[in-house]
Amino acid sequence: MDIPGEFASVTPYPRQLGRCTTNHSLTPQSQIEGMFTVLVGILFIALFPLSSAKPVSLLGVRYFSERESQILQQRVLRDDPTKAQPRQSVTLGEIKDTVSLPR
Repeated sequence: MDIPGEFASVTPYPRQLGRCTTNHSLTPQSQIEGMFTVLVGILFIALFPLSSAKPVSLLGVRYFSERESQILQQRVLRDDPTKAQPRQSVTLGEIKDTVSLPR
């Protein structure tokens, strides 16, 4: 296949197949970015309300009054009526089966 123009000299595959040419060492900048990402994730889990029915975070921060909580719940159910049904939880056995099954 002939590729016209400026990409004519670019080969679609690396010359040394099977050899990794990238450097996978962690730089100080990437380590800081990774720690920041983990910190933001932990803060999100700790401060975000558990559900619209119980808008209290894991740390006990309450974002809405009882009246606001009722309005929020009604709006969520009006938007998506399937959310009125209780969610089915994933069991530990299902997680083990998923992880242990080869692809």
